[in-house]
Amino acid sequence: MLFEVDSAKPSALTMTLGAVTHIVHKVGIPPARLEVLAWGPGLQMLLKNAPDAMEITILQMRGVRFVACQTSMRRLHITARQLAPGVNVVAGGMAELMKRHNEGWAEVKM
Repeated sequence: MLFEVDSAKPSALTMTLGAVTHIVHKVGIPPARLEVLAWGPGLQMLLKNAPDAMEITILQMRGVRFVACQTSMRRLHITARQLAPGVNVVAGGMAELMKRHNEGWAEVKM
């Protein structure tokens, strides 16, 4: 399942991490494959000094993949060094979304 986050609103970030945590606890990884794709203002959740950085690290250790859109990073002047450890950078968020869609992943926009 791919969670798409393009909002910096605390409620969107809380809902996303809550949903991902719930799936990890109820389903487990594997069998679930979970990825959180952040682009635009949603990149704020993936910064190393973000309020939820520790929760992201814990979810990564449990197998959740977090990815940042490089196109949005350029537009917002965010460097890879500013991202939390372990966050992957993809060339484009929409291309990642389409790739996962074509692989049969379910998508949730938060």
